[in-house]
Amino acid sequence: DAGVYYGGSAVDNQALFDFAGFPLDSLRTFRYMREGHEAEGLTLSQIIMPAPVSFDYGEDVRDYLPQTVRGELSNRQRITFNVEWDEEELSKISDVGEYTAHCTITDEIPGSDGTPRKVMIKINVLPPNLLENGDFESGDNRGWEISDPMASVTTDDPYRGNYALHFWSEGKVDFTAVQTITVDGIGELNFSMKAQGGDMGDGHTVKITVKNETTGASSEGSVELAGWQKWQETGSLADPGILGVPVSSGDAVSVTILVQGAAGGWGTIDDVFLSYK
Repeated sequence: DAGVYYGGSAVDNQALFDFAGFPLDSLRTFRYMREGHEAEGLTLSQIIMPAPVSFDYGEDVRDYLPQTVRGELSNRQRITFNVEWDEEELSKISDVGEYTAHCTITDEIPGSDGTPRKVMIKINVLPPNLLENGDFESGDNRGWEISDPMASVTTDDPYRGNYALHFWSEGKVDFTAVQTITVDGIGELNFSMKAQGGDMGDGHTVKITVKNETTGASSEGSVELAGWQKWQETGSLADPGILGVPVSSGDAVSVTILVQGAAGGWGTIDDVFLSYK
């Protein structure tokens, strides 16, 4: 009926006046918009932890860090705060691996006694990856030969990003995911893989093998699944006790993920890396 009664509607009346025709506090909204208003008695209930950031080795972490964080007040209103990052901590992020860093809120915090408020963020520096779609972020099995449809690239339980190689079988779990590449350099290849899952039974296998198909040299690593979101990592990038694989230019190198377990077993493979030492 706004077209009939120009300048207002029944909805306006319900939002701004009570059933007896008296104005509600919401009518002050227009004055607050023009003049501003500072609510009294509000305090900061919580800071919403920033999402973890990941970037490739050699890039500057500062290009990926948020410059603001979100907070929730005691009235459940969410507001944005400007932050400054701890440069001493950032200067120590120089190699592949997982780190934490802290920032300090620079804006005035409602109800604060003036004590600086710090916020933590998780940072993951990724190694260069010779594999195609090693993190499965293409959303499909591009680059991989997967032996059975019990394993497929989905959005179920990724370690990082939006996709991972997820598996489940009503019968016994038994599949491989294989990728073969040709290297163009001389050196030693390191590798890693993350996995999580459960109900695989005793003696189950979750293994990654890297083999120089030209020379026969190989190395492998395995994990024992411990439950949902209990991520395990294996490979020479994660365990100094696992050897890398020597290669020369033109060598063919295969990466084979083998998963075998009991009926009803399930889990996820993610972040499969292959890089020069």
